[in-house]
Amino acid sequence: MSKHLDDGIFELRTAMKEKIARNLYFYQKGAKIIITH
Repeated sequence: MSKHLDDGIFELRTAMKEKIARNLYFYQKGAKIIITH
């Protein structure tokens, strides 16, 4: 599931067996997507 959080910052959540993984990402010029954790 993806959710817009703030000015250009998005959250990606993935449900696993016993927990939820959460990554933040944003778009950069040149059609790049930067994913953090």
